[in-house]
Amino acid sequence: MSSKDCTIGGYNVPRETMLLVNAWVIHKEPNIWHDATSFKPERFENGESDMNKLMPFGLGRRACPGASLAQRTIGLTLGSLIQCFEWEKISEEEVDIVKACPI
Repeated sequence: MSSKDCTIGGYNVPRETMLLVNAWVIHKEPNIWHDATSFKPERFENGESDMNKLMPFGLGRRACPGASLAQRTIGLTLGSLIQCFEWEKISEEEVDIVKACPI
C-alpha cells in the first residue's frame, strides 16, 4: 500500500492504495528484454547485472521467504535428474561441454 499520495508512471496514486506489480508483463517487456517472448536462460549468465529485471520470487519487503530455499533446491533437483534417468544424446555429434555449461 502506498504510504502517501504519489505519482507512478504518470498516474496519481492516493494514500493507502494497494499497488500490485504484474511481473509477467515486466518479464515480457520488449523495451527491457531482447526477444522478450523467447526462453533464453543464457541472459542471466553474467551474474547480478540484470537481477532486478527478473522477479520470479518478488522484490523488497514482500519477496518470497522461500526464495533462497528454492534456489538451493535446484542443485539437488538437477543432481537427482542426472542420477535417476538414463540420458542419451539425440545425435552422434560431440557435445561441447564448455559451450553447454559455461562457468
